[in-house]
Amino acid sequence: EKDPHFGLNNIAQIMLLKFKDSDKGIVIANTHLHWNPKHNYIRLLQASHLLKEIQNFETKYPYILCGDFNTCPNDIPYNFLANREETLKYLDQITEIDFEVENKEAEIAHRLKVVNDLLKLNLPHLMSVYKDYQSLVPCTHKNCKKWSGDPPYTIYTQYQGALDYIFIEKEKKLIPTKIL
Repeated sequence: EKDPHFGLNNIAQIMLLKFKDSDKGIVIANTHLHWNPKHNYIRLLQASHLLKEIQNFETKYPYILCGDFNTCPNDIPYNFLANREETLKYLDQITEIDFEVENKEAEIAHRLKVVNDLLKLNLPHLMSVYKDYQSLVPCTHKNCKKWSGDPPYTIYTQYQGALDYIFIEKEKKLIPTKIL
């Protein structure tokens, strides 16, 4: 990838946990995506790379993907993971380029093509285990309705918002029973 900020060599740990006496197991992936709020494109590439790696790792078992995604429910990386059909609504977030390029229009066109190509891949669709959060814990924070089920914040400092998530694959039989 041309972006000088982009690195894929440190985005996640993936492991398979299996029972000794059975063929049952679960894949756990933990991530910490790029921190800069202006770099949604980089986080989108990291998230898609991570999904590809998880899919290649072991498709037989359900998986949990958790970590600090440094993305909010109204950002393109979150929607790529949890609301794939909504991803195109957030394309404006990948056109911000904060480093020198020879041709900004060509870079934007390249990024748009990459996103369209990513959407064509047969990657698993995820859901946040917090999707029913509001039905379990009534919310009074101003962003609850806008963020459709996720907690209003997972960080509460100078910045207040949700950046940390636990995702599961929609198609597998892994059902959260409660949030602690």
